[in-house]
Amino acid sequence: MFNNDFIEVQNDQIDFQDSGFLNVLANVTRTGVFTYTRMSPDGTIETIRQLRLPEDVESSMETLVGIPVTNNHPEELVSTENASEYLIGMSSDRPKMIKLDTDPTHDYIQQKITIFDEEAIEEIKAGTKRELSLGYTLDLEEASGEWEGRAYDCIQRNIRYNHLSLVKKGRAGELCKLQLDGKEVNLDGVSSDNVLTNINVGEDMLNIDGVEFTEEKVKSLLSEVNSTKEELAKVTANLDSATAKLDVFEEKAKADENAKAVANDAVEFKAAVKERVALEKSASKVLGEVALDEMSDREIKEKVIASVSEVALDGKSDAYVDARFDMVLESNVDAANDSAAIGKGTMAAKNTDKEDVVAKAKAAAWERMQKGEL
Repeated sequence: MFNNDFIEVQNDQIDFQDSGFLNVLANVTRTGVFTYTRMSPDGTIETIRQLRLPEDVESSMETLVGIPVTNNHPEELVSTENASEYLIGMSSDRPKMIKLDTDPTHDYIQQKITIFDEEAIEEIKAGTKRELSLGYTLDLEEASGEWEGRAYDCIQRNIRYNHLSLVKKGRAGELCKLQLDGKEVNLDGVSSDNVLTNINVGEDMLNIDGVEFTEEKVKSLLSEVNSTKEELAKVTANLDSATAKLDVFEEKAKADENAKAVANDAVEFKAAVKERVALEKSASKVLGEVALDEMSDREIKEKVIASVSEVALDGKSDAYVDARFDMVLESNVDAANDSAAIGKGTMAAKNTDKEDVVAKAKAAAWERMQKGEL
């Protein structure tokens, strides 16, 4: 988990070096119960009370030595890879644990901060930025209870400081300040698992990275978010409806395509049967009563040609075979006019008329079509 704690810089804590660098002395953290705020996924602000025990605060001091100071919180942890981009100053090497007369209950860590970036120094002098915000990682131990009269929801463990950021004076009232005028010290901050956004809550005001939002403004923004969610739900519903209609159209189009394909298959089958019947009838006039239903169209034509010629047809094209077949048929028609010359062929023609040639041809054509031979 990543936390940010805020400390207000008072005028009596500011000291300038001869070089113009600015030294800031601040009590950067303390023991006790800290109240953090965070925004839940539904947009509501919730608080979490975290206990920082003396032993955990003391063991964290070594990680305060020489940490980088940044102008506003970066959107990532500061490291050697990005320090040159964010660095505007450094913390000292002498953090120390002290007691305050005004608050003997808690232990405080006091440390000097040096800022050497001109723009940041001018912002501090002008009063536009007067808060220091510690950024650190920690482990939360889920354990609720009460410590020195204050309830807590969990305990901070393994506190490791990463950087100290100069941020805008972000909240009204006395929350999240370090005051040296005898009033109670109250250090609040931000709890965040994934982002380093500064979210501060006063009595009637929300501040995000220095931008103030009144309660009404927050409610208005949440109302706009809810309205946007409703509009998105309507758009999603309309999209689902349009998708359903498109699915129906696609299914109908597919059904029409299937019906068309079936019709085309029927037409092609009918034409193939007609051609097959004509072929078998023509062949029967030459060959007589011969079983042709197991033969392909070319085999029938080759058999007809072979009945009158010894020409070799292996390797010949279909066009060649068709032409030779037509010539045989034409010769057979001429010979059919002379009954004496027809001989066995006449008897074959008569016998063929007695057979159901059409039925056989249909059956043979259907079987070849199923086998993909037509």
